Amino acid sequence: MDAEDPKTVLARNLIPLMEREFGKSNPWQLGLQAGIGAATAKRLIEGKTSVGLDILATVARLFKVNTWQMLYPDLDPYALPECYQLSPDALHIAQLVDGL
Repeated sequence: MDAEDPKTVLARNLIPLMEREFGKSNPWQLGLQAGIGAATAKRLIEGKTSVGLDILATVARLFKVNTWQMLYPDLDPYALPECYQLSPDALHIAQLVDGL
């Protein structure tokens, strides 16, 4: 399975997050509230720029999501994915079940 370009995933996820938070896709509002320039926000939404982890974390906090969730393909802002840490025994059982 080929991994999707993270810029594309982020861009696609920003739209529903902005709609949830601002009521519409709004690069100016994203830039203002995240403390980044409106032009940078617009390029993020268009998938035309990369960002550092510090900016990604700032944007994630704005939308009240974890940083890693910003890069989760096809993020649903109303049903956020969760990450569970399995115990070694649970991991072993899961691997056995996957092998069936």
